[in-house]
Amino acid sequence: MAEYIIKRVLFSDGERLPMLIESETGIPDYWSTLFSITQYRAKGQAANSIEQILRQLMLLNIFLKHHTIEGINLEERIVQGKILHLYEIESLCDLCKLFLEDINS
Repeated sequence: MAEYIIKRVLFSDGERLPMLIESETGIPDYWSTLFSITQYRAKGQAANSIEQILRQLMLLNIFLKHHTIEGINLEERIVQGKILHLYEIESLCDLCKLFLEDINS
């Protein structure tokens, strides 16, 4: 089963907003939602563009969760003034060469 899905929420005024949903809980991913709304939706980006951004964030979330046994806590790393090590970036680049459907299945 996929860890994440992208669901388009339809508002009463007809506006559509894609959201990255954690499959296990059915709850939107907080940081991805905040980022997409504040950085893209607020600037008038189309739903299809936001969906593409969410697909990229989905890939990053999957990488952070499964790169090591305990995963990578990006929030913790940012507080420490670190993000990713070179070997982690190389692993992320390798993951980007695969189809998202194969990774998220």
